[in-house]
Amino acid sequence: MDLAARTGTEFAKPERGKYEVVRVPFTAEAVHELNLMPQELANFIATNTDAIVSVVDSPLREA
Repeated sequence: MDLAARTGTEFAKPERGKYEVVRVPFTAEAVHELNLMPQELANFIATNTDAIVSVVDSPLREA
């Protein structure tokens, strides 16, 4: 992850707080602990971690 490549007004406004990268294991348990919103998204990610990893690690991503 190239943190310097992040863009958007939220990164230029310190009064809005910090946007820190937090690295966690990509497991269903870790996803549920993050309090992701909406809950449906958290459930989808937690249920499909293996499928998501298989796509992210595929050569198609590099195309």
